[in-house]
Amino acid sequence: MKNSLISSIFKRSKTLLAPDSLPIKALKQVAKEQNFLLFKDISLYLNNNQFFIPLIILDPMRGLYIFQKEESSYMELQKKDIQEVESKTVILFSQLQQHIKEKLHKNLSYKNFPIYHILLMENFNIEQYQHSNEAFQKLFSQENIIFSNSTTTEILEKLNNALEKTTLPNQIDIVANLIPYCVIYNDTTASFATEQQLMFITAAIKKNQTLQAPPKSGKTASLILKALYYKLQNPNDRVILLQKTPFEVSLAKQFMQKHNIKVDVLTPNELLHSHLLFTKQTTLSTKLSVEKSLMKKRFDIAEVVLCDDAQHHQKDFLEYLHHIQAKGKLVLINSDYNTQENFNFEEDFYAKELEVKLIQTQTPQEELLKLLEELLKEYEASDIVIFSSSAKRKELYVKLKKRLKICATLFNTKLTLNEQDIQNLLFMSYEDITNLNNKVSLFIADEANEYEQLQKALSVATTKNYLFFKEETLNILKIKNRKRV
Repeated sequence: MKNSLISSIFKRSKTLLAPDSLPIKALKQVAKEQNFLLFKDISLYLNNNQFFIPLIILDPMRGLYIFQKEESSYMELQKKDIQEVESKTVILFSQLQQHIKEKLHKNLSYKNFPIYHILLMENFNIEQYQHSNEAFQKLFSQENIIFSNSTTTEILEKLNNALEKTTLPNQIDIVANLIPYCVIYNDTTASFATEQQLMFITAAIKKNQTLQAPPKSGKTASLILKALYYKLQNPNDRVILLQKTPFEVSLAKQFMQKHNIKVDVLTPNELLHSHLLFTKQTTLSTKLSVEKSLMKKRFDIAEVVLCDDAQHHQKDFLEYLHHIQAKGKLVLINSDYNTQENFNFEEDFYAKELEVKLIQTQTPQEELLKLLEELLKEYEASDIVIFSSSAKRKELYVKLKKRLKICATLFNTKLTLNEQDIQNLLFMSYEDITNLNNKVSLFIADEANEYEQLQKALSVATTKNYLFFKEETLNILKIKNRKRV
């Protein structure tokens, strides 16, 4: 059931691009100065109910302030039925408040979470309020209202007087339980979505969408959250998220489990296999290919299909996705296809001071093992990943096992998260690069490495990179001359 905190007098703005009103600008300034979290035009999904909130502020020392917006003028408000206003604001807010308290008590073991209800009067000043009818003043006291002419000092004073300081759960945990699509999980850490990320996540999917985003921009996490957000809005629709390898599928599923929302995560082969079974044809080989017959058959597998890293897929597979979603919706990350709706992430989250050391030597393997011995005095084995070509990887792995006698894993993207121990030192090939946020990366590069491969591999570490090479190739020179990883 969809409940809105916006009644006929609490109307949602018709466009998200409308400029902020003066009281909202003042509230944003207060939130910035006090390090409060502010969320504008947010939907909460609680106990199968959807609540649209124009503005939420979280004071990590006091609690939640939930704002309802009033856009009527003084004369319009005087004509309102006060009982209707009460039923569509105060009573509905009480329901929302109870849902929030129950969820935070259940998930965070915090009883009676402090929440304050505030009316935001965008076209109504304090002088007009003092001349409004008595019934309205009784329903909303002056202390429960932010007026069109409220100053930042007055706003802060009202917020501080409304709730007392107390000890609350971590603010990310609070938001993750109430607004899950605003929180991005990365391994064991979490952060809030940026403005660009949130714009992409919450944008309605009218037909086809494309996101252009660099590595380390949170594109995969944002795509997962977009799938979750769509599912929250449309619980009866089937949503499919495509990840290139079984390992990436398992990572996405782990992310999904934090939210307990059903989204199907598949590899391209699994999608094609499902279509072949649907048409009662033979199953696929391990090599990804699109049977010609599948381009002639309808396959209404899902209302929405979201595909990560489209640039790494074959052209015929992308054409196949457009074919099966001819009547559905399709979201592609880094696709060359022109779509009506395009989004861009301009910011990336590379370690700004990442150390990159290039080491030229005629014995790369030997020098790497020597350095590794030193690094293991400072770092855990699980903090380190070693890159080499597929042909040389096992040879280096055997040498390391004999020499250092530590637990190591030959990483394989065809295996899931549970099928290999990534808490060991990892041996990764350039073909199997994935971002696991290891602190240190060691590389053996040769003339076969493409510059893009090296660049992508150099983005895995969060602290240090050591690149060993024999000959100073053009690609090594490019790495030397680039501004930063």
